Amino acid sequence: MTDIKLKMDKVKIVRLEELVKMYKIKIEDFSKEYEPPIKRIERQTRIVSEETKKIISRFKKTLTQIKKDSGYDLTMKGRRIFFQDIETINDETEQEKQKLRERYHGLTQKGGDCARDEKEGIFVIRVAASEKEKNLCPMQILEYLSHEYGHTLGERLKDVFEEELKAYAFSSLFFRYFLGESLYKKDSSSYEEGIHKMAQRELGKILRAGLSEEVVISHLIKEKFGKAKPTDLFDFFLDN
Repeated sequence: MTDIKLKMDKVKIVRLEELVKMYKIKIEDFSKEYEPPIKRIERQTRIVSEETKKIISRFKKTLTQIKKDSGYDLTMKGRRIFFQDIETINDETEQEKQKLRERYHGLTQKGGDCARDEKEGIFVIRVAASEKEKNLCPMQILEYLSHEYGHTLGERLKDVFEEELKAYAFSSLFFRYFLGESLYKKDSSSYEEGIHKMAQRELGKILRAGLSEEVVISHLIKEKFGKAKPTDLFDFFLDN
């Protein structure tokens, strides 16, 4: 039993010691909990257009396809999506910005966010879709949207790295269904700082090792997701 426990302790998606050495960050930073504040979404700040309606329609259609295969309840129930200008999404106090920088190690600008409104019992998802610049990019919006939706799966994880890994795994899975190709599978030589970039790279390593997004998601939400079981990630690394 002790040998198994020692092996399980070593089998991590990514070892914190390696991250600390590579990115020169502090271990304790990973356990800092920070929930983005729930902001009242003013009607005049919402972007509603024919293009955003088409994007939502594509998003829901792809969710339905994933739901059919995964057996997981992927719907808009308990979730509300708002499109806003990127300036509005990034309109935080200096104290809030500092908390975000500490949590994500250098986050400068958000393309979206997701927060739990405990009062209404729903997730509020905001996505940047600036029509002022007249360069509304459906693919980029779907990437933001699927990432933020990924945060609503299972419980919110205390480890911010694993929480971002979960969101990126779902976004990659979404695009595998939408475009026929995993979004983050390709190798990246970029070593930019920040939790988001780290999570992208580590997901890529996992996918290139032969594991699927479903396996990563199942492991992190601790539930069966399609054919994947929560223990499949451990089983893979213990056998290899």
